Amino acid sequence: MRPFRFLLLFTLVVQAGFTGGTPLLPGFLPGAITVEGSQAAALAMLRLAGVIAASAHLVGTSSPLELARSLGWAIVPTARVGVPVREVTLVMALGFHFFPVLLDESRQVRAALESRGISMRHPRWNLRARALLFWTLAVLFGMVDRSTRLAAALEARGFALPRRQTHRFPAWRFESTVLVAASLMVSVLAAILKI
Repeated sequence: MRPFRFLLLFTLVVQAGFTGGTPLLPGFLPGAITVEGSQAAALAMLRLAGVIAASAHLVGTSSPLELARSLGWAIVPTARVGVPVREVTLVMALGFHFFPVLLDESRQVRAALESRGISMRHPRWNLRARALLFWTLAVLFGMVDRSTRLAAALEARGFALPRRQTHRFPAWRFESTVLVAASLMVSVLAAILKI
């Protein structure tokens, strides 16, 4: 749960601080934290923590390919209503496979930054924020580069998107001319009368 502590804290603050209702502490900042907001925050935290724990357990005990195939098997019935099961399974397999790679890459970027004297544990907040910005940008650019190479490899193996259909506009008719002329007249009248 430690890597997701900021997400959990953000969920707690948003739910507790922005849900209206009966004040929890009437004498201390009335209306800031409500009973309903506290209940919603507790439920949201439990749900989010449960999803994170279950996902971590699934990823830790199953290979990415097995996990993607099992989830793809579970959504096969939705193919009848037009869900592209094959593509969804491929995306899940890639996501499950590259999530550990992303975590490893973020650790490597953090170690590289700390070796250059940029630490996210610095006592001064402005230097800590600067280090967090550098780390975020390095991980983000690494993800973009990796996804570009992956897209090129998938396209080379036949997973390219189908050609986009060109939109055909209907033929220009007399009604179109009348509507355009009426719109221009209304615009001119509005400009003259300064409505």
